[in-house]
Amino acid sequence: MIRKYKVLIVDDHKLFCEGLRQLIKFQNHLQVVGVANDARGAIATAQREKPDIVLLDIEMPGGDGFEVLGTLKAILPDVIIVMLTMHKREEYLIRALEKGACGYVLKDSSLGELFDIIDSSIKGETRLEYKTVRKILRDFARKSNTPVNLVSDKLTRREVEILQLVAKAYLNKEIAVNLKLSEYTVKNHLAKIYEKLDCHNRIEAILAAQRYGII
Repeated sequence: MIRKYKVLIVDDHKLFCEGLRQLIKFQNHLQVVGVANDARGAIATAQREKPDIVLLDIEMPGGDGFEVLGTLKAILPDVIIVMLTMHKREEYLIRALEKGACGYVLKDSSLGELFDIIDSSIKGETRLEYKTVRKILRDFARKSNTPVNLVSDKLTRREVEILQLVAKAYLNKEIAVNLKLSEYTVKNHLAKIYEKLDCHNRIEAILAAQRYGII
């Protein structure tokens, strides 16, 4: 039997919410259990319905999505939160991830991209690998001109090179081509980077690299 993941939609545009609710009905493994149009309603509905997944906008009456995100993670630590927004600013992306969002989807993305990110989040993956969001990460990395600091030799020079490309949203295959390595070698380097920086995925590694002044 297919497990049904309970979904809460939080957005102040009622027509958008209703359209998304209708489209989610065609996904056999997803079930909308609530819709909220403001911060208070989002928290109250989450407490009542205990959703597995929350699709959360950033701007809403009664508070902002980041405040709601923090509250929801405190109430339901295991809830999967995917930001669904029109904002393309890198500071919003970074802030959402730091507060525990599993995904960040722009409203001009395709429906297939949204469901792909939801499914990846269910599997425990943080997904941001789409065209516009990749541009956000590239812009973020380009703006950072902090000199490389190996932080007490935490990373080798090769690992720093790989991490800098990860921060530009390169995929493993692209990193391998750029550095003339095999994809297998890149994956091994990434595993060591995660271990050294106490990270679990690419996004956490980017945030750690920013804190350490590596990018």
